[in-house]
Amino acid sequence: MANKNQEKNCPHCGSADIRPSRVRSKDAAFHTLIYSPYRCRECRERHWVLNHRVIYTSVASIVAITIIGIIFYSSALTTNTFNTIAFSDQTSAVIALAEEGDMNAQYELGLKYLRGEGLPPLKKDAIKWLSAAANQGHTDAQLVLSNTYLNYGSRDSQEFKKATQWLVQAANQGQPEAQYILGNMHAEGQGVIQDFQQAAKWLQLAANAGHVEAMYRLGMMHVVGDGVAKDRVQAYVWFNLAAAEGNHQAFIARTEVSELLNAEQINAAQTKSREWRPTPTNLVKNNTNQKAQFTQVEH
Repeated sequence: MANKNQEKNCPHCGSADIRPSRVRSKDAAFHTLIYSPYRCRECRERHWVLNHRVIYTSVASIVAITIIGIIFYSSALTTNTFNTIAFSDQTSAVIALAEEGDMNAQYELGLKYLRGEGLPPLKKDAIKWLSAAANQGHTDAQLVLSNTYLNYGSRDSQEFKKATQWLVQAANQGQPEAQYILGNMHAEGQGVIQDFQQAAKWLQLAANAGHVEAMYRLGMMHVVGDGVAKDRVQAYVWFNLAAAEGNHQAFIARTEVSELLNAEQINAAQTKSREWRPTPTNLVKNNTNQKAQFTQVEH
């Protein structure tokens, strides 16, 4: 007689005398997960019975996973809510100043939207406030705005043109990073016509302001004579200054170029390095985060 977990009758002959059967290798794997095999003692035919235990277990697992997911989601939502509340006072103050026309607040608000700091990361609002600050001459906003357009646009797009325009404005106002980027663009012919003289112009300005990567790049241009006079002594000076700021490439380049100089030339280059001082940039007064740090040159 069939036990209580079996079907009452054989689907082939109607007999109630059925028993569990073993799973065979040729049975479909998926089928055996949901159904269990049985054999009729009367007609000897096999048939399959829905395995209710598996169904109940699966449903219970799904319910448990759903409950755990809801708990974690609620916890994350609560944490985000607390973070939003924590930032709300500070963000509200920044928004108020930005709406009054304070370009530093507009710049900070644009960064918050761009990075999702206390506000949802919205590119449109980030560009709105960065543009407001950039239009007032905030060079950092001009640089960030340029990078934002470069990240989202292609070389032939209107966004790339906007990026270049803001980059030029920042560079013309003495923003060293903008000058360095613009110099590299001209040197590589990226988005602009390759022009080593223009590249040297912008890299020189950035290097004069103390931009370490610009120093190294300008030194390399002096080595080969791209856009500037071929001058190994001057190349050594720029490598020396950049190496003192921790630029490893400049350290290697200084060693290599020193092998092409005599003792008198090296002494002259070291003297120039000691006498070098960064040229103050003409950044607008309200830009507060352009305080460059310079270390003592080692020889």
